[in-house]
Formats: sequence, C-alpha cells, structure tokens
Amino acid sequence: MILRKLLHPVILLSAVAMLYTGCGRKNISFIYLPPHVAVFTGNEPVPDDGTASASAMYIDVYIPTQDVGYVFNYLLPGNAAYALSLPEQRHIPLEQITDICVRPLSAYNSRYAALDDMSATCSFSVLQDQSSTISKDSLLNYRNSFMDEGLYTRFRIWLNESPSDISKQQFIVELITTDDARLADTTQTITLKP
Repeated sequence: MILRKLLHPVILLSAVAMLYTGCGRKNISFIYLPPHVAVFTGNEPVPDDGTASASAMYIDVYIPTQDVGYVFNYLLPGNAAYALSLPEQRHIPLEQITDICVRPLSAYNSRYAALDDMSATCSFSVLQDQSSTISKDSLLNYRNSFMDEGLYTRFRIWLNESPSDISKQQFIVELITTDDARLADTTQTITLKP
C-alpha cells in the first residue's frame, strides 16, 4: 500500500517529464554548399572530352547541405533519450536560393556569347525524365516537402537551344542566395553537337 502511494507521484512526474521534453518540433538549420554538376546522356555521365548531342544531354545538379545548428530547448535528462524525441524534424535553410544561372565558357551560338546567362532558355526537372520539365521560376518557387522551405537538392537542367556548330563546351552552374552568395561549379569539358 505504501509502495503504491509512492509509485503514483513517480509515474505522474515521469509522464509529465516525457510530455514536456517530447513536445514541439525541433528545427534543423542548414546552409547550401557549392553544387556538384556533371553532363549526362541517359543515365551515364559523359566522360571528360567526350561527345554529346545538345538534344540528348542534360546537366545533373546536386547541392549538398550542411547542418549548422540543432538546438534542444529544454535542459532535462530525458532530452537525450531517443524514445522521447519526435520522429519528424523540420529542415530550414538559413538562406534561400533566389536565382540559377547557366553560363557557357565559350560562345554557344549567335545568341549566347561566352559567360552569358542562358538559363532563361533552359528547362529544369526534379524527376528523372525530360517530359516533366518546368521553368526556372517554377523550380525556384517549388518547395521540397522534405526540407519544408528549401529548394530541391538534386535536379536536372535541359538545354532547349542547340549550339551553332560542333564545339568544345563547359558550363558554369551558379546558384545565387538571398545573401548574394554565389555557389558555383563547372561541368566537364565535352564536345557538343547541334
């Protein structure tokens, strides 16, 4: 009987502590790192100094992220217990990507000289096929359901204009953030056919 009277407050305090430490989603803040880009045809990367047709190639873009903060709001011993943590956490970027630029390193055609931004004529896709492409503005406004607020970290860029003739090409993919940071990478050199 005495044990039962002592056990009730202990159980009640334990339940309150579990509820207190497990309530509320904890946000994970992250930053975008410079992207990794490569030219592909089909599912295969084009080798350095390889040849590709402009209509069959795409630029695969992967944007790595780095977590910069994970904060526990409460300083109770139960915070570290996995059973008391919530399974769903929000990934919130510290800054948004506001623009994507695609620049050829050498003259592309009569419309685009070296280093001109040709992203307005490109199509973008977050899926693996070209049939579901979207515009640059749609991609920038598209929200990744996993990351709540951020841009998709893997997408493809399809060139909608052909080069004027066969030429060696490299492309710079540049991401511009709200803080005017510029994250960029350059593709491998390829021989691009119209």
